[in-house]
Amino acid sequence: MGVKPEPLSCRAAGVRLASPRVTEAGRASAIAVTAVVCTYRRRECLDRVLGSLAAQTLSPEHCEVLVVDNAPDDPEAETVVASARAEHFAADPSRLRLVPCPAPGLSHARNTGLAAARGELVCFLDDDAVASPTWLEAVERTFAAHPRAGVVGGTIRLEPPAPRPRWLRPGWEHYWSHLIIPGNGPRPARDWTEYPWGANWSARRQPLLDAGGFSPDYGRTGDDFAGGEEIVAAAVLQRLGWEILLVPDAVVVHRPPADRYTLRHVWERIRSARREEYRQRRDGHLGAAMRPGDVLMDALRAGAAAVRPRPPGWHRRLEALMRAAATLALLPRLARDGRPS
Repeated sequence: MGVKPEPLSCRAAGVRLASPRVTEAGRASAIAVTAVVCTYRRRECLDRVLGSLAAQTLSPEHCEVLVVDNAPDDPEAETVVASARAEHFAADPSRLRLVPCPAPGLSHARNTGLAAARGELVCFLDDDAVASPTWLEAVERTFAAHPRAGVVGGTIRLEPPAPRPRWLRPGWEHYWSHLIIPGNGPRPARDWTEYPWGANWSARRQPLLDAGGFSPDYGRTGDDFAGGEEIVAAAVLQRLGWEILLVPDAVVVHRPPADRYTLRHVWERIRSARREEYRQRRDGHLGAAMRPGDVLMDALRAGAAAVRPRPPGWHRRLEALMRAAATLALLPRLARDGRPS
C-alpha cells in the first residue's frame, strides 16, 4: 500500500512545502519555467552550466534560473553568480537568482528551489551538467501537450574526459548518469525502474508542492552516494494520478570531474542503489518490501552471473560480484527492521 504524502519542511527557506499557496502572493508573472541548479562547492562547473541556461531557445522573458547554494558559508557560488549575471545574463540580470540553503542535503536544496521558484514548471539540472540549447523548450512543449504530465525527464549524455578513463568500462556509463531514452517522442514510464534521473528532471510546481516536495529522508548529503529523492517524488505524483513522461529530445550533457572515474565510485553507486531501493520498498513507495528469501535469491543470481563459463568481460564479472555483495549487505537491515520495537 502506498504511503500518503506528508508535509515536508524546508528549513532553509522557512516554508512548509505542503502549503498549496506558499509564496503565491505577488507571483503574477510571465515566467513559465524555473531552471534550478543545486550546487555544493562546485565553482569549476557552475559557470559552464549557467552559460548553457542563458543560451536556451526558450524566450528569456518566460524563464528564470535559480542557483541554490548548499554551502552558503563559502563565497564561491556568489562570486560565480555575480560574474554570470554580468557575462551571460547582462540583458536582464534579475533572471538569475542565488538562494542560500544552509540545511545540508540535496533534498533540502531542491525544496528550497521549489519554494523560491516563480515558474509553473520547475526544471532541475545538476551543477556538473550543461543543457542543450533546446532543453527548456522541449520540456515546456511536452508539459503543454500532456496536461496530465506531472514529471518529465530527458536524455542524459555522458561526456567523459579524454583520454577515456580506465574505469569507464563498456556498459558502465550509467554509473555516471548516462541515460539514453529511445524513440522519437514522449512516452510514459512503465514502472519505477523507468523513472527519470535527477540530472534531468522537471515537474509541475504546484502538484510537486501538493505531494510534499522532496523527502529529506532520501537524497545526497555532502560526498555520500545516497539518492532516490526524485524517484520517491515521482512515485508519489504517479499515485496521485499524474503521468511520468520520458522525452528523448530534452537533452543535457553530463560532465563529471575526472577524479570521479574510479572503481570506488562504481562500487558506491551499486551499493547505494541497492540500499535506496530497499529503503524505498520498505517505506511503501515502490511496491512490496524486500524479504530475506528475495534478497538471498537476488544475491545468488548475481553470484552465478559472476562465475558463469562465458562472461561478457572481466569487468562484468566484477560488476556481478559487487552486486552480490551489495545485495547480501541488506540482510542485517532486514533483520533489524523486522525486529519488534
